[in-house]
Amino acid sequence: MANYTGKEAWKNFVLKDNEMEFRLLDAGKVKPYVDQTYEFVETSRKLKMRRHDFFGLEFVLCSNTIYEVELEVEVHFPDGTDESMTMKIRNNVPQIVYQGFLHEQHMMDGEWMLRVKVKDRIYNAKGEEVSVYGDFQEEFKLKCILPEMRLATDNDIHDMEVMYNTKLNDDYKTFLKAQNGYNFKWWLHTDMIEQVRMVGDKELRKSAKLPSDKKEKEWIDDVNELFGANTEKYKDVISEYGPYNHFYDVAFGRFFYPIGKDGGGNPMVQIAAGKHKGKLGMLDHETFYGGMELLVDKEDIRQMDAPFDDLANANTDVVIDYCEEAGFLAIFEESLSDYFARRKAVIEEKKSIAKNALQYMIPTEGGDDPLTALNNMDFEEAEIKKMGSYAKDGDGYKLKEKGKKVKQDDGKFVGIQFKLKSSKNTPERTACSITLPSGETIKSELMAQPNELTALVVPSSEKGEYVFKVKFADHAYLETLKQKIKVK
Repeated sequence: MANYTGKEAWKNFVLKDNEMEFRLLDAGKVKPYVDQTYEFVETSRKLKMRRHDFFGLEFVLCSNTIYEVELEVEVHFPDGTDESMTMKIRNNVPQIVYQGFLHEQHMMDGEWMLRVKVKDRIYNAKGEEVSVYGDFQEEFKLKCILPEMRLATDNDIHDMEVMYNTKLNDDYKTFLKAQNGYNFKWWLHTDMIEQVRMVGDKELRKSAKLPSDKKEKEWIDDVNELFGANTEKYKDVISEYGPYNHFYDVAFGRFFYPIGKDGGGNPMVQIAAGKHKGKLGMLDHETFYGGMELLVDKEDIRQMDAPFDDLANANTDVVIDYCEEAGFLAIFEESLSDYFARRKAVIEEKKSIAKNALQYMIPTEGGDDPLTALNNMDFEEAEIKKMGSYAKDGDGYKLKEKGKKVKQDDGKFVGIQFKLKSSKNTPERTACSITLPSGETIKSELMAQPNELTALVVPSSEKGEYVFKVKFADHAYLETLKQKIKVK
């Protein structure tokens, strides 16, 4: 949802007090902006789309009385799959829903459909049901233009150095000219498209487990993507939204510059100068606002008790050491070239294992036809559905506060609820552990019923970090579930 920037004619409506009406204002290719506004760059339902394009609908739900209304938005893909989400809006305020492409495999030619409707019945102050008219679905015929591999030029590198007011390290320049970005989510690579379509990405990932996956990872190993320069195939370090799109301020450019991101949006950086030159680092975006960003302004620095009073003229090593000591920056000894070579080798091994595993999996489920065999296979999967603070509810538990960070409350519990998805009715035995802030670990066994929520909770008697793990002891293909929750 974003702020409205366009037409006003929709205001000329005549409705009864117990009526609402959807009005479609526009449809086509959408350009969203970082200030939450947008514009339609092409108003059509027949579009050519590139990797980072969006298409969508602009609409308003008209009524004489203002309500907060929950809508259901459905996306129907050309391959027959569907996704849905909910959004809350207020009447008489134009809204937009738009759809983009998560990755190249998501780019499908054909008929796409966006549908918007009111999720539940609405009642006025008198208890009378409000009639809603005009919920709509719009079809788009898309032709997707897949991005080509483009390597960075000297001009692209110069543009990046100007944007970030920095000098790039030689190994990052080499990476940009030879690779220009990289996605560590190997199951999204174009050479894995057919395997993903056969069994789904979760099952493919399970088939490629390595012993090293069980080891504790460094933070930099959670990075999903390395940026390219002037690239369409990967996330671009020269973002059209500016460097601030990467939780980053150009004032830090002469100290370190962004080269990637982890799944939580935390930037990976490379240190540009000083005693740590060339090393990799991670910035915690939760400490940026109200913390690290205060170093940019000379007036704000005074609040920080920093060993310098002007970032623009401060010594490089002094700034970097302070950022590390303050918890803004984590520094790693590995060079970019070593880091990339190590992680790419693991990915190539996983891809090889996954392709081979799929060959062995097919014949076990009947018939000589691989597609028939795959369609007959019963793949199970498990995932964490809810997490946070819970209260006792009869024989079970009810979620009271959702999130990875919750407040301590007497009589409350902290934990997770997970679901085992399967067409079978056989419960799965799970080996569970909960590590308390004190370091004590509580171990237990639970029987997870298929397609039902299973709760793993503990009284939130201590403040600090709780670590929950669920391992499916009798099922080698089910991934171990892990979740950290902090009680404040």
